[in-house]
Order: sequence, then C-alpha cells, then structure tokens
Amino acid sequence: MNELSASLVESFAPTYRVERELGRGATAKVYLAEDVKHQRRVAIKVLREEIAESIGTERFLQEIMVAAGLSHPHIVPLLDSGERAGSLYYVMPAIEGETLRERLTRESPMAIADALRITSQIADALSYSHSRGIIHRDVKPENVLIARSGHALVLDFGIARAIRDAETDRMTQTGFSLGTPAYMSPEQAAGERDVDARSDQYSLAMMCYEMLTGTTPFYAPSLELSLRRRFTERAPSVRAARPDVGQEQDEALQRAMSTAPEDRFATIAEFVPSLLRSRNEVITTGQIAKRPPVVAVLPLTNISSDPENQFLADGIAEEILGALAQLKALRVVGRSSSFAFRGDNVDVKKIAEQLHATHVLSGSMRRSGSKLRVSAQLVTTADGQVVWSDRFDRELVDVFAIQDEIAASVSSALRLVLVPSTTRPAHTPNLKAHEMFLRARSLYLLGPARYAEAKELIERGMRMDPESIAGRSLLAGFLANTGIFGIAAPRDAFPKAKALANQVLEDGPNAFAMYVLGLAAWLYDWDTRLARRLWEESLQLSGRARALYATLLVFSGETERALQEMAVALTEDPFDVNNRQQHVDVLWYARRLDDALVEALRLQELFPESSHVHFQLAKILLATGKAEEALPWAQRSAAGRHPNGTASLVEILAALGRTDEARAILHAALERSKTAFVSPTNLARMHFALGEKDQAFAQLDRAVEARDPLFVTLGRDPMFDAFRADARFDAYVRRVAY
Repeated sequence: MNELSASLVESFAPTYRVERELGRGATAKVYLAEDVKHQRRVAIKVLREEIAESIGTERFLQEIMVAAGLSHPHIVPLLDSGERAGSLYYVMPAIEGETLRERLTRESPMAIADALRITSQIADALSYSHSRGIIHRDVKPENVLIARSGHALVLDFGIARAIRDAETDRMTQTGFSLGTPAYMSPEQAAGERDVDARSDQYSLAMMCYEMLTGTTPFYAPSLELSLRRRFTERAPSVRAARPDVGQEQDEALQRAMSTAPEDRFATIAEFVPSLLRSRNEVITTGQIAKRPPVVAVLPLTNISSDPENQFLADGIAEEILGALAQLKALRVVGRSSSFAFRGDNVDVKKIAEQLHATHVLSGSMRRSGSKLRVSAQLVTTADGQVVWSDRFDRELVDVFAIQDEIAASVSSALRLVLVPSTTRPAHTPNLKAHEMFLRARSLYLLGPARYAEAKELIERGMRMDPESIAGRSLLAGFLANTGIFGIAAPRDAFPKAKALANQVLEDGPNAFAMYVLGLAAWLYDWDTRLARRLWEESLQLSGRARALYATLLVFSGETERALQEMAVALTEDPFDVNNRQQHVDVLWYARRLDDALVEALRLQELFPESSHVHFQLAKILLATGKAEEALPWAQRSAAGRHPNGTASLVEILAALGRTDEARAILHAALERSKTAFVSPTNLARMHFALGEKDQAFAQLDRAVEARDPLFVTLGRDPMFDAFRADARFDAYVRRVAY
C-alpha cells in the first residue's frame, strides 16, 4: 500500500477498495482491488507518472476506448478507465492464474502440446483484433495471462499504441520504447511508426519459440547484439534446440520470424494452421496411443543412517535401468534425465511433461550392516496410479538378485517379457569390489577433476575381483577418456582400453564395451568403418553411443541423418550434458553456426562452469568473426584446463593482434609438452595462428605419430579452415577416410 499515494487510494473509493500491489512493470503498477458495487475482484493498472505525462489524458482515453470495444474469449476485457488524482488507470477482472512469463520461469521449456495450444489461443485473440484494425504492438509473455483452467488471455491492447504516438525525445532518453525489445519485430525495432499485423505475428512466433526451447531465438549477451541479429541473421531452427518438434512447426516459425514482413504469412490466421498442421495429424490418427511405454527409473532414496550409501542406491537403480533398456518394446529414459528428479517428493506430472514418460519407477533403499531393504513402485504419469509395488528384505549379497527381480516385475506389470541376461558373468561378483566400482563411477561422472580418485577405487576393486565385468568396463571407459582429454598419451591409454573392452566381450555382447572400442577405432586407429559398425551394434543394446554416432555421420557427409540420430539421443536422455554438448558439436561440424551458437548459449546458462561449453562458445564466436566476444570464453576454457581451450585462446589473441601474449602461451604449452602429453594438433593450431606454418605442419606430423584424437577432425572441423589454403594440408586430411 505504501507504493500507492493516499490521495489515489482515497480517489478510488468508494468505487474500488484497493487491497495491495500485485506487480509492476516498465509502464505501470498493478493493484488488487474490490469493485464495491458489483462485489468482484478487479485489477487496477495505474500508469507510471512519466508515462502518463507523455501520453496525456485525452490521447490515453481515446486509445483505451478502442480497446474497450474488443470482446473475445482470449482477450482480458476492459471494465473501466479514467484519471484519478492525476494518474491514468484502467480496470480489468482479477484473473486467478499466472502470467506466461511466470509459467516459463516455473516450467521451461514447455510441453509441445501446451506451447502450441497457448500460441493458438493468443493467435486467435490477435487475429480478432487485427480484423478490427487494432495492432497490439507489445506481444510478450508478461502480457499473456494463463488462467488456472489453462485458458490463455491477452491484455494491454491499446496502451502500446498510446505510448508510440506520445513518443518524445524525453522518453527516448529515459529508455522508454514502443514495445518490449526482446520480442520486437525488426521493423518495430527500426522505429517504423505504422507497423502492421505481421509485426504481432513476428512477436508471437518469438514467444512460441521460447515456450518450446526455453530461450528467445535471437539470444545474445546484450540487447544491442540481440536486436542486430534480427536484421542480419535468419531465424534459428527450433529443431536444432528441440529436435522432437515437427518439421512443419519449424518451417512455420522460421517463416513467421522472417526479417522482412512480406516474407511472413499474410495474416496470423494463415500462420496458425501451418504451425499446427502435423500436430493435428498425429492427434487425429491416434499415433500417440500406439507409442511404446516410456519408463523413467528414478534414483532410489537412501534412507540408511549413513548418507554414503547413496552410491549403492544409485547403483541399484542404474542396473535396473540397464536391464529394462534391453526390452525392444519399451523406451527407458536415460540416466542423466531420470536422475535429475532426485528426491522424496516426486511430481509425476512434471516428469511426464519434461521426459514424456508414461511410467515412473521410484523407491527407497535402507542398508543396515549386511541387511538390505529395497522398496519400489511403478506408477503411471497420467493419473498416478500404482500398477506394481513390492518390498525386498534380503542380505546385502543378494543385491544382484534384487535388481533382476525388480526389472522382471516391472516388465511383467507392463505386459512385456524380459529375457534373462545372457551376459551375466559365470562367477559371483565380489560385493566389496562392486561397492568400489559404484563409488568410482559416481566420481567418474563428475568429470576429469575427480579421475585420479576414481582410478584408485577402480584399481582397488580390480585387485579384489580381477574377473569383474563391471570393473573391466569401467576401467576401459576411464582409460579411453584419459586419452581423449589429454590426461594420458593416446598410445598409453587406448591400447589398454581396447584390451579391457575385448576381455569384456569375451563374456558376450556388451553395449559399453562396444562403445569404448568404437571410440578407440575412430579416435586412435582412425578406422571409421569399424567405429561405425561397433556403434551400430552397441545401439542395438543401448543408446549410449548415439550422440557420437551422430557426430561420425556428419563427418561421413550424412548430415540430415546425423541430426535425426541426435534428435533421438536428446529424446532418450534430454538432460544429459554430454548429449547436449555433442548436439552443439554436430551443428558445428555441419556448419550450422547460428544454431550451434544458440544451443551453446543455452547450455552455458544451464552449465555455467562447463569448460567444454566455454570452449564451444569461443570457437563458434571466433568462426563468426566475433573475436572480442570470444576472448572471455576462451580465457575461461583455458583456465578450466579444457584440452582445446588454450589453442583457441592463442588463435583469438592472434586475431586481435595481441601476438606477444599469444606467443607466451604457445611457449608455455611447448615447455609443458616436454613432460606431459599436449595435443600436437592443438600446437599446430597455435603455430598456424601466429603465421608459423612450417612449425604447424611439423606438429601435424607429430600428431600422426602420437595418434592424437583431435587429428581425426581435420577434414570437417571449421577450426582448421585457415589451413585449407595450404596445399600441404590435404595430404593430412586424407589420412582419415570417411
């Protein structure tokens, strides 16, 4: 109440009894009040003083009267307006619900069906107003209310036009603008006075893009850059950020966000049918009902007295997830996405929306000495109905049997047949070694910074159980990654990884072992055909290799298929950071740099400390001629010890003319390479950026000798475009056949 002057409160009485402030924006403050005569709750929007002075009472009332003539189920009706105590105001019903902005803050990205439904309702309102000659001019999430029923309503018709007509030098100086910059059409941002209905169409398409992806299409670190992108770049593909969106939606949104109004749909009434076309076909043909069940296996809640037992609870859930993934008639959500929903209060509706799961398997684990109790239940996300539940009280040594029984019970509840694993090792795994491997895996998943601890635990476990399939698989993956990330020399790491993976395969097909062998075949042996065959075999058992398989397809020139495989990977495990990073790489190698930048910026918001994302942003910005913007990302990547970050930093400094700094960094890297492995391919990049071409090619010779994993990217990677003009480069590219 202290935000509303006493005179204004008094002037509203006795017609309205003002209760409290609901919110405030750039143009107005909103108050909750009671319409005393009609005994109803209303929202009173009071324009800020500087806005009211610039508009003037007469012009405001003229424009607001136009809006008062609008009557539509998706438009918030205007109940009253006028001037009180020197302030301009208008009155609307108080609608229970939230703004679209609040919905996006709470749930972003939204389910596709919800996003398209809301877009359609907003479009219906705008189409109605356009037919009466009224352009909204400020379509944005803050001006859309979502009632508790899910009904979308548009508000603030008329006010944007009033502000535009009153635009003065003073308003420009104080930062007021016609519409909200984040959603402005290019013509509106350029200051054109007489924009038409196609400007609203553009803003609506931007909102729809944000609902589907969680970010605006022309996101940039500053408003100036964001506005510039609208004039200089084609609207990004929504499928690049959200592959499960249909091609029809993608094409409709891109057309609606065309820079030139004449390239957009003639009317919003034409835009919406194109946007909804394929969704209607899916719904009417009943294809949704024919889809296989989708199960999200959540991490078990550790209710033991010792919190350290969480690794065992996670391990049990992972084993169950792996067993269920063998079922061809079932889709199992990937570990990263399922485990994101860790906790006691599981919201199955949210899981259904974000993971598209039809069922959720959750439970708890209690360990007391050698005793183990596991409780589990399978529920449907549609209505929360429990379709199966059980409790297992066993000895700790029976943990493997419990995992198998739960997987079999879930498959039975879904009326599927789980074939007993034929790859279960003949010997009984050592329980203490198994615990070591589970602890090591939890550290391994935290990234290279914890690799030393993970390695120690793996080796201790292997000494206890040298025949362990789990231990050999884990150590094989660990060694391969040390070779990839430059922690160990490739000639030391990859042969050991291959030997262990082949030992695992002696006991039968194993998806992870084939995944590791595929890594070694491509990045160490440079045998792309073998890598492809191994990953295709691995994908018959698990989706683990899919994102890298998509990358290999790009290098083989099969870009569209690569994007399709990447879409499947993101559907299987949408929260997996490695999948998301690989998605950026696929777009990068496909030379879809605008889409790659959008996705990388989104990833940076989700994982702000990821040195790999920092590296991706640095190389994309440098490749698009934005060296100044690239510099801080390269610095952060190098500081985070990303294996490729230092080379990008040297390239950017050289591009900016800061060659002394660049040479100092190169010199330090060369000194380091005398005692530890430093990618010769990255050293070649640094030399070449500084104009030292002979030294660069000498380093490429060393890369061949060292079997540097980065060398395999020469033929396709935009990082090496500067090399391509040199006749010597083609001979190196031909060393890796695709």
